[in-house]
Amino acid sequence: FRGCLLHVIYCNPERLDVDEYAIGGIRIDGQEVAFDDTGRAARLSGELFAHRDGGDERLIEVTLQKR
Repeated sequence: FRGCLLHVIYCNPERLDVDEYAIGGIRIDGQEVAFDDTGRAARLSGELFAHRDGGDERLIEVTLQKR
């Protein structure tokens, strides 16, 4: 996406089923980021993926929580 290689990890510590969870938080490269919650998805700003020092790879961690 925008020249970045994305690695996405979904953290589901309560082992919730797909109809039981919502997105609780998102971190990119260890930093909590704001997101638009669209119900079953999250929308992130494209600016978050602009070139940064340290390469063009991003680690995205999505934490799931009970609805």
